[in-house]
Amino acid sequence: MDKLMQSVASKFNVDPDKLKETLINSVFKTPMTDEQLVTFLVICDQYNLNPFTKEIHCFTDKKSNVIPVVGVDGWSRIVNEHPKYDGLEFRFSDNWVQYDNAKACPDYVDCLIYRSDRSRPIVIREYLDEVYNETRYPDGNLMVSSWQTHTKRRLRHKAFVQGARIAFGFSGIYDEDEKDQILISQQSQDVSQPCVSESSKATPKLENKEAKSSRDVVEKPLNVVELDESLARISDASSLLIKNVISRAESSQKWDEAETYLQTKLEPNEINSAMEMLEDAKRRAIH
Repeated sequence: MDKLMQSVASKFNVDPDKLKETLINSVFKTPMTDEQLVTFLVICDQYNLNPFTKEIHCFTDKKSNVIPVVGVDGWSRIVNEHPKYDGLEFRFSDNWVQYDNAKACPDYVDCLIYRSDRSRPIVIREYLDEVYNETRYPDGNLMVSSWQTHTKRRLRHKAFVQGARIAFGFSGIYDEDEKDQILISQQSQDVSQPCVSESSKATPKLENKEAKSSRDVVEKPLNVVELDESLARISDASSLLIKNVISRAESSQKWDEAETYLQTKLEPNEINSAMEMLEDAKRRAIH
């Protein structure tokens, strides 16, 4: 482990003795054993991902398996660093659909990834109805996420990740949606946890088969869960902390710092709710 720690620490110019402490305090979302830390470091080293810039973080599931979660910036890095990568493009369907509470979106997107050693591109198609998610509390209230506010971008990201996997054989790493599905499939029916199920998906309304500009689509107001209602599902101490951090962020506009701070201070089952509340407060502050 010491050799691995030194190898990873040298990449980021961090003292090996401080690396473990820093990872525990700022990167890991759940407590980690030394064995789980080794697994995480091996993946960081293999894919040359930087945990300190949020390219990768990790959770552990109920079976103590490490779930390495790679953000879109991390996926972009490993694709662009692959020696055979030769560009990509996206092609969107002309057919648009719209789920309740979400923006209108093409019903599929193709991701074309070109390799310098192939004569044809790898083409991966992702359909909105197969990947769209609504995260809801047990009482049915919607926890607004970027699937509702940036639907087209999220669909594009899903196609990019799947295209990268197939084009370059990346394995053992997940995106945020996949991590949530793993944890949700294992979680007990705890009222403090958001729940996602196929039944929570609304039936999309079909739009004109001609592609529309987003300006032409009337967007419905989002069913936002109020701050105090969300806090009712979190411990009193954490509720007070979240309120204070959001208040400071609204005054200083330092939203990234607020996000990082909450992720290091909250319990694992409170982080998702807190991040959604922080994002909602940020949207209100901007608009």
